[in-house]
Amino acid sequence: MDWGDINNKLNCSRTKYSFYFGDYTYPDFPKGKMAKRFPVQHVGWGRRAVEIRANKTKFDRFENDTLGLNELFDKYRVNEAFDKIKDDVLVCGCGFLVVNGDRVFPFTAEEATGTFSWFDQNLKNGVAVFREATKRRRYDMPQRPDAYVEYYPDRTIAHENGEITIAPNGTGRPLIGLLTHKSTAKRPFGQSVLANAARSAIVDASRTIRQAMIAAYHYNTKVDVLLGVDSDTAVDKVESQTGDVLKVGPNENGQIPQIGEFAQHAMAPFNDTILVSARNFCSDTKLSLVNLGISSDAPQSTEALEIINDDLRDDIISWENELAEQLKYFAVTLWMYDNGVSRIDENLQEKIRAIKPVFLSVYRQDVGKFGDGLVKIAQQAPDIVKSRSLWRNLGLTSEEIDTVIASAGQGV
Repeated sequence: MDWGDINNKLNCSRTKYSFYFGDYTYPDFPKGKMAKRFPVQHVGWGRRAVEIRANKTKFDRFENDTLGLNELFDKYRVNEAFDKIKDDVLVCGCGFLVVNGDRVFPFTAEEATGTFSWFDQNLKNGVAVFREATKRRRYDMPQRPDAYVEYYPDRTIAHENGEITIAPNGTGRPLIGLLTHKSTAKRPFGQSVLANAARSAIVDASRTIRQAMIAAYHYNTKVDVLLGVDSDTAVDKVESQTGDVLKVGPNENGQIPQIGEFAQHAMAPFNDTILVSARNFCSDTKLSLVNLGISSDAPQSTEALEIINDDLRDDIISWENELAEQLKYFAVTLWMYDNGVSRIDENLQEKIRAIKPVFLSVYRQDVGKFGDGLVKIAQQAPDIVKSRSLWRNLGLTSEEIDTVIASAGQGV
């Protein structure tokens, strides 16, 4: 295994994480001593762009599940692992679910990687680092971790403190699953929400806020200055019994120096610049200014804040569809591993096709308006109350929908 190539892949996401956690760096080129004393500002827009999507994305369960995938997810605690990896998938563009013993663990793009299979649209092999190297050896670079696991379609190789354990894998699939965000043919490992355009907008806003702080210092502090003085202006020191006096002559242009103060700095231009950066960030991430904590003059109702905007909703639903296929692929792999199945025949394939991964509704509807409209529609089409998609838009889980439909069938 080429650890040089693996380490290069694992290091690719560090820049994006710095923007997510708000500890990124950027050049500001301060000139004066006072400007150097002001701390660097950090805007937390990156975390907002990630967490709004992750919080709205909630996997419910598999419907038409005749294989017991839901019970298998509970047994291996897959839902718990998926909830922990959602943010990282959006930050890095990809994340991984790894089978280790009787449990599934989440791994970020800084901790795991693999080789993409175009035939399976998932991984054909992979590696996950369970514990980084604790001792650095001078001539062994890059350093191998103390504990890591290699995943292949026919075997799983565990390395820990120099000991190697090989476990056969009869599924024909590596026991590591890939989750992506906006995967394409050119970028099969997905794309980060914090793309270059979004990161540039964050830096621009951060730099502007720092400059506004420096301007505010001049605005609130009286600083006397000499106007009309350059480097060639003659300055003489005149000593007297009452104190020393500086004699300043005219500059090279003949201008006579005058005592003045820094002009008062208006904050409006800085606010306008930050607003431009915010709009650039929102156009790239599909967020609205309200999501970034920037209030508008228009009144904002509770429903407007909840709905956010249609573009972001479509983006989240598109990502859910992408995750659905990948979670289903991993669930089938886990089922084969748990049941000792090495081949999927046609009968099993038909059952797999019928299984549908579903997520909770991205936005909850107004229950009052929903109920009024449903009563009128049900009068003309009584069977509409048995539609699962109708109740899912209300935000009900699959188990709650089963109860509602069963009650409707009994006339309750």
